[in-house]
Amino acid sequence: MRKLALFGASALLLFGLAGTASAAGQAKPIQVLLNGEPLQFANPPVSLSGSTYVEFRSLFTQLGYSIQYEAKTKTIKAKSAEHELQMSVGGDVAFVDGQTVPANGQLKSVNGRTLVGVRFIAALSGKNVNWDAATSTVQIADKGPSAEEAAAVLSLFDKIPALEASPKKADYLTLFSPDSPLRPYFEEDVAKSPDKETLTSTTFLGKEVVEYSKQEATVATKEHTVRVSGDFYFDNVSDMLYTLRPNASGQWLIYDMEQLAIEYDKPEALLDKAVAVPEAEKTAIEALLKAQNDAFNAEDTEAFRKTVVPFDGLDETVESLKQSFAEVDIQYSIEKTAIVSYSEDRAIVVQAKLAEAKKEGVKLRLIQGNELVKKDGKWLFDEDEYVLKQEEL
Repeated sequence: MRKLALFGASALLLFGLAGTASAAGQAKPIQVLLNGEPLQFANPPVSLSGSTYVEFRSLFTQLGYSIQYEAKTKTIKAKSAEHELQMSVGGDVAFVDGQTVPANGQLKSVNGRTLVGVRFIAALSGKNVNWDAATSTVQIADKGPSAEEAAAVLSLFDKIPALEASPKKADYLTLFSPDSPLRPYFEEDVAKSPDKETLTSTTFLGKEVVEYSKQEATVATKEHTVRVSGDFYFDNVSDMLYTLRPNASGQWLIYDMEQLAIEYDKPEALLDKAVAVPEAEKTAIEALLKAQNDAFNAEDTEAFRKTVVPFDGLDETVESLKQSFAEVDIQYSIEKTAIVSYSEDRAIVVQAKLAEAKKEGVKLRLIQGNELVKKDGKWLFDEDEYVLKQEEL
């Protein structure tokens, strides 16, 4: 590797003094951010000839590199999942993925420390780099994917319509990576009942790759999902965040997903869509709704417990209710109800309720949906509840 003769001992001393003077004159210390998060260094960053330098090992490690340092030749060999870099102190070139690029002395030995240029290394690592002079901050951020890379990531969502049309739940598993933490839950559900109770159709109103690397991508979507056939479904528009990872063949699969927001379609209209229900069953269901509402108003958690089907986490739910009752006194009143789906042992009910905390002067109108089940001849609330709308009056 060629060397720049300029960087002799006297020149390096000059750089060190310049850095010290620069740091002393700055009103604010230099900080380095990676995707908005501050990077940590054993010694603070310094400014040398107008560029920010930091200790090489800390920077490379926090950028995801493993490092080998040959003290005899003062050569760094760094390797990440995406790049391999090699450079030497005072060198005029660096090797990046087997190609040479001008280094211009971006690796220096100053006062016994080996320093590297932040912008230089971050840019070679495929990052965007900006300098905010007002805050003395180097801002490093991951670059977005190319059009071809983004298309490869988003192609996963093109498979969803066909899978939605399939009556088999197991078909959805083809969308998930083998190591997805969600996979066991879907596998358990498939084992319990392999066929879908409801067929839906999803229209993607928007899709965007918001973070990207070769190993992982984050996709934000806005989705409108409606019922096609089968059991009742609350049509909705949801904002989703997906984490995708490629498999061995490069196919992107879902590793994790999170619902950020949801808005249900015309919840008020559901109150006018009651289905036919035998009078005795309707009376029993309305009595259940009143019993739970009375339990809330009386702050009686044991009475509440009697209105729901036992489920994992019920004890925690009851304890949470006790804490809520201790903090605020809310009185509920039922304005209107509609049983929008009914079978001999299952029903879905929509309720419009007023909730008033008089002491705090707050009054809300809620529209909520609940799934009910009939156990041993008695109607009970299932654990699923949907807050379809909430507005302050």
